[in-house]
Amino acid sequence: MPTLLLHFANGEGNKFLKTLQDEYDGINDALLGRAANKDFVIVADQISTRRKMINAISSYEKDIILFLFSGHAGPEQLSLTDGEGDSDGIAGLLGKCKNLGLVILNGCSTVAQVKALLDHGIPVVIATSAPVGDETAAQFSISFFKELSNGKSIRASFEESIDIAKPYRDKKAYGKIQVNEILSRGLVTGQQKADTILWGIYYNKENEAFLDTWRLPVIVSASAHEDINKDITKALRGIAQKYTITTGVNSVLEKLPFLINEPIRNLFATRAETQEDNEFYDTPSWKRFQMILYGYRSIINLTTYVLLAELWDKSLQEGKQTNLSDECRQLIQSTLFTSRTSDQHHSNLALLLQLAQLLKDKQPPCFLTEISALLNDLLSKEPLKNAMEYLESKIANQDNIKTTLSTEAAMVRLCLDTEKNFSFILYSFGFMVNYSLTSVKDIELLKYRYRKSPSFWHQIIPLQIQIGYIVAQKVNNRQASDAPLDTTSIIFHRHGNGVPETYLNLSPFLLDKNALIKSPKADLHYLLSYSAEHQVFHYRRATSYIQVWPIRPKKKEVNENDTFFELVEDEHEEGSPLNFYPLLEDQLAAFSEQVLHQTHGAL
Repeated sequence: MPTLLLHFANGEGNKFLKTLQDEYDGINDALLGRAANKDFVIVADQISTRRKMINAISSYEKDIILFLFSGHAGPEQLSLTDGEGDSDGIAGLLGKCKNLGLVILNGCSTVAQVKALLDHGIPVVIATSAPVGDETAAQFSISFFKELSNGKSIRASFEESIDIAKPYRDKKAYGKIQVNEILSRGLVTGQQKADTILWGIYYNKENEAFLDTWRLPVIVSASAHEDINKDITKALRGIAQKYTITTGVNSVLEKLPFLINEPIRNLFATRAETQEDNEFYDTPSWKRFQMILYGYRSIINLTTYVLLAELWDKSLQEGKQTNLSDECRQLIQSTLFTSRTSDQHHSNLALLLQLAQLLKDKQPPCFLTEISALLNDLLSKEPLKNAMEYLESKIANQDNIKTTLSTEAAMVRLCLDTEKNFSFILYSFGFMVNYSLTSVKDIELLKYRYRKSPSFWHQIIPLQIQIGYIVAQKVNNRQASDAPLDTTSIIFHRHGNGVPETYLNLSPFLLDKNALIKSPKADLHYLLSYSAEHQVFHYRRATSYIQVWPIRPKKKEVNENDTFFELVEDEHEEGSPLNFYPLLEDQLAAFSEQVLHQTHGAL
C-alpha cells in the first residue's frame, strides 16, 4: 500500500517548537479523508528518534512514496528526540526506497543534504538554505499537503504554499523562494549566502517531469463504477421514509419540483444503443461532475427564488418597502443585476442564507413552512455544513480541479465524492417533495349573464417528471376557477389537483419560454442575470447546465411613429414573437423598486 512516512521531532535540548503540534494536526486533517478512502497509508511519528526512524524506513521500504521530516535541522543532520541523525546515513536508507518520489525536509538550512539524497536516486527534494521561522514552516507544510491532497502536482502545491507561507514570514527573514535545478545551476552548498533562497525544489534534470506529473495516488476499487448513484438513491429512500412516500424512489423523484428532479433524472438516465448522439451522465466523467454541481445549484437556486418571491409578496401585503440589510441588498443586486452570462462558477447559497434569516420569523408564516428548520440545519449540522463547503469549493475551483485529474481513478473518486456530498444536500431539502411547479400558459375569461361573477379557464401545465417522460408534454390541461392566476407565470404550490388557491408566483425569476411565445408544451428557464446597461436578460434552460437564452429588445420600424419589440435570437413557427422583453423588464423593475428601493436602471 502506498505509504506516507511523516516524522516530527523537537530535538534534544533545543528550544521547543510551539507550532509542531499544529503542523502535525493540520497535515493529518488534510490527508485523513484520502487515507480513509484507502488511497494511501499514513505512518506518522510525533516524537521521532533515530531508532524509530531507521525502523520505519526499513519496515516500509517498498511502500514509501513520500517522506517528511519536520523539526530542528542543520546542513548535516536532523535533530531527533534522542539526538542528531546523520543526514548521509538517512539519505542512504531513503535511497533504498525504490517507490519514493518526494522528500521534504521542513527544517532550517537543509539544502546541504540535498545532493546526497539526489545521488541516492530520490527524484525530488524540498529543502531550505536558511533558518525558517517556526510558524512559517508550519503554514508552508500544512498548505503543501492540502494542495497535494486536492490532487495538485508538486510544482503547483509548492507555488500555492509559498504564497500561503509568505504572510507568516518574519520581516528579518532570508529572502527569495525559488525552484532550483541541481545539475544546470551547479551544486548548492553550505557556503551559499543565507539570503538568496528560503525554500527550493531540487531535482536532477532527468526527473524534471516529476514536478508536474507526480501526485498522491488515487485508488478506487474494481466495483467503484457500480457505486455510481448509490448515494443519491440512498438519499431518495431517506426522503421517502421521512415523508411517508410508500411507492419508492421513483415516486420521490416524481414529486420533486422539475428544477430539482431534472438534473437527478439526467444522472440516472442510462445510454441505449440507439442513443449514442445524446448526452449521458451515468458514468464517471467531467460532464457527470458538472451535472451533479448543476443539481446542487438547482436546489439552491429554486429555494432562493422562492424566498425572493416570498419577500416580494410580503412587502406588497404589508404595503411598505422591505427593510433589508446592506449585505442582503448587495447579494440580491450581485445575483440578479449583473452582466453574467453563466452561473457555472456561481452559487446563490449566501443569498439563500440571508433571505432565510430575514424571513424565518415573519408573520404570517412563510409559504415555505420548512424554512426555519432548514436554516437551523444549514447552520448547525456539521455533515451538512461540510457538504456545502465541499460543493461550494468545487463550484468555485472547477478550472483548477480539471487540471488535477491525471487518471481515470481520480475522475471516479471526484464523481463519487461529489455525489456523496450532493446527497447530503438533497436529503436536507427533501421537503421539496411537498411542492410543485406549474406553468400558467393562458387564461380565458368566461362571463355569462345568468352568473353573478365571471369565472376563468386556465391552460396550466404541471412541470413534473413521471418515470421517463415529462408531464409538461400535456397540452390541453384546462382548469376552471373563480379567481385568475397570474398570466404566463410559473407558480410554486403544494401538490394537489386543479388550480391551487395559494401559491407563490416565481416570475420573472422562473419563466416558461413556450408560454411567452405561445407554443404548446413547456420549456422552463431560470434567471441568470439582467443588465439594464446592455438591455439583455440571460436565462438558463432548466434541462441543461450549458444552454443560456439571451433576451434583448430589437426595434423594428413599422411606421415613422410606432415601434415594437421582437425576440432577436429565435424565429418561431408556432405563434409569433411577442413583446415580452418589456414585460420581463417591468416585472423586475417592480421588484427592485418594492424590495430594493431602487429603480432597475440605477442597478
